[in-house]
Formats: sequence, C-alpha cells, structure tokens
Amino acid sequence: ASFTRLQTLLLQNKFNWSAVIRDPRLSEKMILSYGPCQFPTLGLIVQREWEIQSHVYETFHTINVFHPTSNTKFTWQRGNMYDEHIARMYHGMCMERPEATVEHVTGSQRRRHAPVPLCTLELQKKGSQYLRMSGERIMKIAEELYQGGYVSYPRTETTLYQDGYDLEGLVRKQAGPGTSQWAAYADRLLSQGQFRWPQSGGKDDGAHPPIHP
Repeated sequence: ASFTRLQTLLLQNKFNWSAVIRDPRLSEKMILSYGPCQFPTLGLIVQREWEIQSHVYETFHTINVFHPTSNTKFTWQRGNMYDEHIARMYHGMCMERPEATVEHVTGSQRRRHAPVPLCTLELQKKGSQYLRMSGERIMKIAEELYQGGYVSYPRTETTLYQDGYDLEGLVRKQAGPGTSQWAAYADRLLSQGQFRWPQSGGKDDGAHPPIHP
C-alpha cells in the first residue's frame, strides 16, 4: 500500500492520461497500484510486444494440393519455402503430373471425455473462447437469462449433480413439442436411450446446482 501511494504521488501528474481516461475528473482520483505479481506479468507482455515489433516479415511460398471431389487437402512435410524459384519448380512438376497415387494411409482414434456440469468459471471460459465475449458481458447475459427463467442461477462453483436430482426431468421439459434442433436433441436423449448421468467435476459449493437450462 505504501509503495502504491508513493508511485501514485510521483507519477500521477507526470504523464498525460487523457488518451486512456476520457473523464478528466477520474484522472485526479487515479491510483497507480503495485502488486507483487504485476511486474513479472508486465515483463512478459512487454517482452512479447518487443518481439512483435522487431519481427521482420519474410515472404514464403507453399503448394496446396486438393482432391477435387472430396475437398481433401494434402500437406507436405517441407511446409513453407522461401525460395520462389524452387517453389515454382515444384509447382511445375505438380502441374505436369496432376494425378497422384496414395501409397499409404494411417489413422488414429481419439477419445474426448464428456464435459463436466457447467460452473461459472467454465461458462466464462467457453463464452470467451467460442463467442469472443468478455467475462463481464457473459455474466450480464447469463443473469438476464436467469431472470427471464431460461437458465438456473449462473453464479456457482458446483460441477456435480447430487444423487436424486431430477436431471432427466429437466431434459424431458426441453424435449417438448417443437422442431428446433435443441428439442430434437433432448427428445433423442430420452427416446433412444442416449441419456447418461454426467460425470462429476468434484466440486460442490453447497448453495446452487451447476448451470443448466
């Protein structure tokens, strides 16, 4: 706190803050805080900014090969080429013999675990990742949906459903009459025996269940 006060008194009037603070009244009350974790983080940000500014762009060339009917894209191990003459040479070779023979195919299986019940932190992560929204905006919308009766209480750390929770009954409400993809999916969970009790995330705040419709 003492360093924050010293820093504020020394630097508050040293710079023109109008570029970042539009209201001049706020600049008079502005506090330049200090925290033990802020300086290392700031160092990483500055270092990355220096790297971006000092980066010298170099033109490169690559060859893209597509299968005409399946729209399959083929890539090669060499990746990018920085010599235009070499790239044109390989391109000419491909154009001279536009047909290729597949000599070997390899494949692999990947398993993805089902997500655990939704908590507030995960809601913000997914909203930021897929919707490009800020955490504040996400929570504002979630609270509006809660007040409108569309979702459960959105501020919870719980990632499990207690035994005896009528989760299947909630799915049944979503599967009511309608032609939306959401209703059809809920109906398919029930009618085709695809409903499974979600795996536990291991956290229970004891106040609210996970976020659900």
